[in-house]
Amino acid sequence: MYFPKDMDASVLAEYEAAMKKVTEDPAFVADMQKLYYNALSADEVGVEASKEFIYNKREMCKALIEKAPSLDTLTQ
Repeated sequence: MYFPKDMDASVLAEYEAAMKKVTEDPAFVADMQKLYYNALSADEVGVEASKEFIYNKREMCKALIEKAPSLDTLTQ
């Protein structure tokens, strides 16, 4: 999930606690597996872990875009 940068810390803590509880639910994990998703662990759904994941994804996309040929080159 994405939250505003000035989000109330207590609200973020509630979301984090709820997400950790969901990841520990065997029925949820089983449902995700049926849909071919890998359910995240409680460690992976924390606010800091999520922030790190998003920033890493941003850097990966940035590197990919920088290495991609220009659209003009591809369409000539």
